[in-house]
Amino acid sequence: MDQKAIQRTAESYSYLKSQFLPEERHPLQFGVIAGAPSYASKAGVLDLKDALVFSGEWLVVTTGRVHGDLYVQTPRPPKSAFLVGDPADTIHLICEQPSGSPIERAFLLGGCRNYCHWLLDYLPRLFFDTDASLPILVNDDLAAFQRESLEALGVDTKRLMGLRYPRTYHVKNLLLPSLCSSSFTPPFVLQPWVVEWIRNKFASHLSSDRPGRRIFISRAGQDEIHQRRLINHDEIVEVAKAHDFEIVRPETMSFSEQISLFSQAGMIAGPHGAGFANMVFAPKSARIIEMLGPHVSQNETQKGFMKLGAILQQQVTRLVGEGRLPIKENFVAFETYTIDPGAFAHELEAAARPAG
Repeated sequence: MDQKAIQRTAESYSYLKSQFLPEERHPLQFGVIAGAPSYASKAGVLDLKDALVFSGEWLVVTTGRVHGDLYVQTPRPPKSAFLVGDPADTIHLICEQPSGSPIERAFLLGGCRNYCHWLLDYLPRLFFDTDASLPILVNDDLAAFQRESLEALGVDTKRLMGLRYPRTYHVKNLLLPSLCSSSFTPPFVLQPWVVEWIRNKFASHLSSDRPGRRIFISRAGQDEIHQRRLINHDEIVEVAKAHDFEIVRPETMSFSEQISLFSQAGMIAGPHGAGFANMVFAPKSARIIEMLGPHVSQNETQKGFMKLGAILQQQVTRLVGEGRLPIKENFVAFETYTIDPGAFAHELEAAARPAG
């Protein structure tokens, strides 16, 4: 194994530990474990013995295997606390001793504070939760929308067992659910039955009070957190306002408010981001305009909202801007870009014209 790669991951681990577990200041003591990548061939639940759960990134290790069914992204992308190098035939992970006493038996839901991945990739795993006596393993720093969505599904919050990142936990008997579906992360693609499950489970929150609403998803105020930036955001917002759009920041709304709002949408527009997951609640007649930079537009892993729109029979238009600035950490999701206001106005005017 490449020692330089191990050192780089150890540095990421130390950095992430200082951010998420600042109270732990003891020297880093870790080993390297390896296993063949393993993914379920069909949706269902694996009953694993003596599993190691890598919290936050939700990789699961059993003898000789690294189960990647729950891996979506890290809590601080692109940094990983565990993955060494680029996974190929063998995945190498660094880890310290498992935290606390072994967990006897549990259902691994996983989770993260990214709205899109929580809604489309993690929450539907509750389809396979059939034993109400078992603890449910989740991220310990649950966001308000996570709690609200769990409560809306009738999950007893006393069952939730929060796992801290970046730690490793030993579970003697682990129920590992696989959807064989993912909004953005290979090798899976988003499955129609998952989308249908979400819509059905939250149907009581849908609204038809004001159909045809025009919604612009603003990412104002998020630049420091997400490092994705529509440089001429304010200019684009003015175009949206001139075309009767409501400017919304979904992260300031409750989960039920988001469902209600987007279920009334006639058109949804804005820069690429997690808020577009709310397309799942919009009617199939909704028109979607997703703005993004040239590098993101060409990246196969960033086409999740196009696939979601296809499942929902919604018309999705991608408005690709110009990106000339260096991309931070060479991570495509951090791309900054500009959108031509005239091109946006043209798309809005074209969308307003009757078909045919």
